[in-house]
Amino acid sequence: MNINISEEVIHAHLGVCIYTAECDHLQQSNPDPTSIYVENKGEIKEVSKALILQAPKLNETFPDLFQEAIDYCDRLIISTFQTLF
Repeated sequence: MNINISEEVIHAHLGVCIYTAECDHLQQSNPDPTSIYVENKGEIKEVSKALILQAPKLNETFPDLFQEAIDYCDRLIISTFQTLF
């Protein structure tokens, strides 16, 4: 598992967590290869790697779909404002 500092990951029970610089520092001296340190709601926790899913960056994984979603939202916002005013 290769996670970059400041990268968001999803934990099966905790939800969205962040792999911070402090987590990385703790991980360097972690003797347990099956666990990883993550920050959740401001608290550093040691969790099982098996329960961590890397969150895909949608704009990199599906760039066309991501752009379509942004365009749709833009059109919806403009249409709503035109209707209201």
